[in-house]
Amino acid sequence: MIERIEIKGVEARRYIELLEIKNYKISINHNTSIKSVRKKETKAEIDFSFITNYLPIGMIKIEGCMHYKGRVDELFEGWNREHRIVNKEIATEVLNVPLAFCMPLVFALAKELNLPPPLPLPRLKFGEKKKIDKESEKQAYL
Repeated sequence: MIERIEIKGVEARRYIELLEIKNYKISINHNTSIKSVRKKETKAEIDFSFITNYLPIGMIKIEGCMHYKGRVDELFEGWNREHRIVNKEIATEVLNVPLAFCMPLVFALAKELNLPPPLPLPRLKFGEKKKIDKESEKQAYL
């Protein structure tokens, strides 16, 4: 379980002039990587970087540290042996937390740099209503 997460640094850059952005086809991708794992008594400190690339026009990079409590020995041994998080449950938790924590900051920085939103925003579409049967409507909320 992640007890705390802290940001150590932020780098954000637009490589081209604002008026030139419309001339580019932009590919947006995200990458979370674990840089190091340190054992501190019953906890682990996990250094990470979260990068959103706006190829070829810009990037946003956030570096930080997570404080993990739980299966620390298993996490640390796997990291020392293979330089990766071996247990899939732990890896899922550890890699999803920076995504959830950093994405609001990425949205704000993208807006400041006049970069597109890092995820497609929902679009409203007006027109005919779809018919939804009552059973499938109930399933959607379960």
